[in-house]
Amino acid sequence: MENFTCLFVILFLSSYTSTFSTSLFIHDESGELASISGSKNCTPINKGAAYLDIVIILDSSNGTDYEGFNGQKGNVISLVSELTIGQGDSQVSRVAFITAATEATVISDLNAYNSNVEAIRAVMGLNYYNNTGKGIDIEKALTTAYKVIESSGRGPNFKKVILMYSSAMENDCTNVNSFAETDESPCRTASNIKNKGVTILTVALQYKDGVYNPPANGIASKCFAIKASDFLKRFVDLFTYINCFCFSEFTQFFDTNQCYKAAECLYLENTPTGYTVAQQIAALSNGTLVDIRSEMKQNFVMKFASGSLPVFIGLNQIKNHNVWLWDTGYTLSGYDHFYTNNANVTDKCALLDTNGYWYNTVCSPYLGAQAYIYQVNACDAGNFCA
Repeated sequence: MENFTCLFVILFLSSYTSTFSTSLFIHDESGELASISGSKNCTPINKGAAYLDIVIILDSSNGTDYEGFNGQKGNVISLVSELTIGQGDSQVSRVAFITAATEATVISDLNAYNSNVEAIRAVMGLNYYNNTGKGIDIEKALTTAYKVIESSGRGPNFKKVILMYSSAMENDCTNVNSFAETDESPCRTASNIKNKGVTILTVALQYKDGVYNPPANGIASKCFAIKASDFLKRFVDLFTYINCFCFSEFTQFFDTNQCYKAAECLYLENTPTGYTVAQQIAALSNGTLVDIRSEMKQNFVMKFASGSLPVFIGLNQIKNHNVWLWDTGYTLSGYDHFYTNNANVTDKCALLDTNGYWYNTVCSPYLGAQAYIYQVNACDAGNFCA
């Protein structure tokens, strides 16, 4: 199985007039990514090991300055220090460097560094004056970075990342289809990259007082626009989510309205079968029939399965004839969307119907056959997918 090869672009952009929340993702009281959806969290990269290919673009244009360029270097060193840098197809990350102004200059590709020490030494040696100009050409920078990915990136299970600092204003790409008539448009270039499985994250450099509110349809992917002053507070979250993915056959539970991504990969099987056989098919992929333990996931599943409802879900009384249990091991507590009196039965299984309610149904290998959804664990820092 193969997953989408994703490219993660972090643009540091300047803006001075609007407002932006410093908390992109939902956290619990300890500061960890919260499991508010009643779902499995992605393993943080500081609790496991990320396996990313990261091309880092530093803005060396006149939009920054010598001191600002050194500030970017400090940011990069903090990031690199949290990763395990190495080579080969093991659970390590690799980095490459580009400086960008009116032209983009490749300093190194992804095969260059074998350790954190080597990568940090290279960052320290970057010189602002070696490639400067009036402003940064975002389209050239993105295109150059993507070429580095193409020429030296690893296989599809290693997420591709471009970390790009920029003093340019964020583009509003709402009308990219009607206004971006050439391939030289930053919006068109970013759109093409995202359509290839790319995640683009923008982070705004600010050298003056001000706040940042990126456009809803900018270069960044949804939930991945942030200002530079928040980057070190949030980069673990950002890279945790980028390093958390599903194989291409599956759809990851990701709520973009609340910026929550779960380490859960869903598969919809439209060929009807009985409930107990559906459980067995899910187990063949080391999965279980889907659980729905929050309104957020209920809404996601309804949209995901909209053309195939009703579907079996992983709630049943098979292990205990009068107690509802999810196949993932959780009891029916908290979120409950049974239709009136449908839960007050024994020895039954459950399905999700077209009206969004859950109904009891027969637990059989063939009677009452329906389509079904099952879920498996995502690949992440705690589940290495070589």
